[in-house]
Amino acid sequence: MRLEPFGAGNPTGSLLVPCARRVAPRPMGEEGRHLRFTVQAGGHRARAVAFGCPGLPEDDVLDATFTLELNEWRGAVEPRLVLRDAQPPRPGPIELVGEPEDPAAAALAELAAPLPAASAGSRASGVPRDRRGGGVAGVLAALVATGEPVLVACADARRRRAHLRERLGGFAVAGWPTLERGPALLDGYVHVLALDPPLAATQVALVDERFTLAWGADEAAYALRAHEAGYDLRPVAAAVFRALRDGAALTGAVDASPSPAAAGRALRVLCEVGLARVDRGAPRLLTVAPTELDRSPAYRAYTTRLGEGRARLRPSERVPAAA
Repeated sequence: MRLEPFGAGNPTGSLLVPCARRVAPRPMGEEGRHLRFTVQAGGHRARAVAFGCPGLPEDDVLDATFTLELNEWRGAVEPRLVLRDAQPPRPGPIELVGEPEDPAAAALAELAAPLPAASAGSRASGVPRDRRGGGVAGVLAALVATGEPVLVACADARRRRAHLRERLGGFAVAGWPTLERGPALLDGYVHVLALDPPLAATQVALVDERFTLAWGADEAAYALRAHEAGYDLRPVAAAVFRALRDGAALTGAVDASPSPAAAGRALRVLCEVGLARVDRGAPRLLTVAPTELDRSPAYRAYTTRLGEGRARLRPSERVPAAA
């Protein structure tokens, strides 16, 4: 190694493994004074040992540091991680960027937002760093550790923030549709981590050298589910219609939807076909007469976007960095 020789004045380096899980711990050595276990993080596993540490914190997820050594036993040589320290994650805050915190306000913002664009326009310059399939937590923790502003681009910013906030923090999150409509939001960040793949050409066109691609198969599958929940508007419009028919306010319509954004899109469709109206932020039904949703230009645009995302990503596929 280029850092050798190691000694009192030059200790060996430590490897940070954020959000690590210990698997199959078992005692080792005389009187069980040591612990042998497997470390699992980001879909990868490695053998590890903790000397003089018969137990570890019982938390499901730990931030841990290790040294790497070669373990020689009865003629066999294998790499092994040696635990230095472990503690429960203490994440910082996660900022929601580009949309209101209040769900009802977010639905109204989506109601008034431009419809999805059909073409990408000009492509951003620069080549992103590709870390796909290597474990999101470690990549994100490394970016946050630089001390520079980090933005996470994802399929559903609110849900992703809820997924991450117990383990990771110190960054901002924004949904791909939000960044598509407001690419200037990217300008305040040195690093942008693509946690979920972009599912439209207009979103792929945003990717430049600031981006680190980090999704794996699980994130790709989640992105497809979130995309379908947000743009398959027929069931959402039906749920919002029933909520309004039963006397619910805007918050009730949002609660009946997969997300505030989906509620806003459904309200727009209902307004365009003459079933509903929104006055000063208060939606109400105008009629209960049946009508065809595809009369709505917004419904047709959302359905086109739904098809584009499905064509770009199947459950077993990964989206390339460029269209």
